[in-house]
Amino acid sequence: MESTFGWTQISRSDVAKAEELLKGEGGVRDEIGFLTLHQGFADRFFPGTSVLQTRLRYALFVPWQIEDMERHLRVRGETAEQRLRKSERRLVQRLKDAGDGVIGLRSANYEPAQPPSTIYWTALRLWGIVKPSAPEVWPGRAEVLARIDASKWSDDRAEGNPRLRDSTFFALPDRPDGWGKDTTLSFRLSSRERRYLLDRIQEAKRIAPSSHGEESLLSRLAKAPRSPASWYTAGFESPLLRVLADAEDRDALEQAIAAAALSHVGRAVYNALVETLAKDDGLKTQGRHTKDLEKIVAERKASALRCDLHAVQQCIGPLEPRFLAALKSTLDWLKASRKDVLDLWEPYCQSEYQRKTQRARLPRTALAESLRATWLKSRMTEAQPLNFRWHRVGVMLDDLHHLSD
Repeated sequence: MESTFGWTQISRSDVAKAEELLKGEGGVRDEIGFLTLHQGFADRFFPGTSVLQTRLRYALFVPWQIEDMERHLRVRGETAEQRLRKSERRLVQRLKDAGDGVIGLRSANYEPAQPPSTIYWTALRLWGIVKPSAPEVWPGRAEVLARIDASKWSDDRAEGNPRLRDSTFFALPDRPDGWGKDTTLSFRLSSRERRYLLDRIQEAKRIAPSSHGEESLLSRLAKAPRSPASWYTAGFESPLLRVLADAEDRDALEQAIAAAALSHVGRAVYNALVETLAKDDGLKTQGRHTKDLEKIVAERKASALRCDLHAVQQCIGPLEPRFLAALKSTLDWLKASRKDVLDLWEPYCQSEYQRKTQRARLPRTALAESLRATWLKSRMTEAQPLNFRWHRVGVMLDDLHHLSD
């Protein structure tokens, strides 16, 4: 297939435009599409989880805070959103000595861009902590806060301290001692809280094509009769996960591990391609990413070649065609005896351009050339493998099983 990208002369305006485009890139960069594999397998195995989550007890802190507001509606001059933000700021201060995982501790005024009530809402819903408002319908965070606001000054409420008749949440365990005061808090679960969360997490069903309410791997790990010294350090590739998984997830785990290896290679390919093109642009490079690619291929090739892309799509659903083409080309490239990274330029360029358009670094255009120059100055780190949120899931499983500090 003939490329649609051509060489043009670079200008200062192109460089300025490139810098502005790079400034607009927020969050995790995913130029080719590897995070679709990450999200697909992570949602399948660990429904309700997020890379922004930290500790399991937030799944109780959030509903306790909101239920407190439902129990005490009358606060003049403040919306439910404002009251919740104030409560979340106090929670940061009460947790500041609790160890790792305090959301908002390093944020200005203890206000993170994404508060815990936003970060954990999907977990509260999928784990059955939020009660459905109708069959298979669950209220969102904004809907619950709007309901509190709408109920605050209802004329038919008795004077004193009105409350909503029903809680948004399913039979929450008792608050810890001193909850209503400004005493310090920790992430350690009480026995009652642990039993409650274990029951709720077992409501988390597998998210996968043709799935019909099957138990998730997260549920199986939560109720595991035995556990490692630490789930977090055992890692996603621990044999214990395959022992505890059902037959379908056992096969999916094999494909997830292979897909992680293939993605690791692919991310290294992308870095090496940008570096190689930058060198062709006449820029000075150190060849670091080309060396990283050689090392990663040596370490991950055998596992990556076990990736069956048809099986992967059966596990998590169809992949975007250009990204799928890039993955297929990477597998063919790994099988070949001669490995010139530029052999992968076209499928990677097409996949990146489909996702990033003017922010793409691989096209042979003046703007892309300026983006490559800026990329070199950013000192990009070595390509990283996918871990399917295990750095979060492992910690929360340790919390549940009292394996954390």
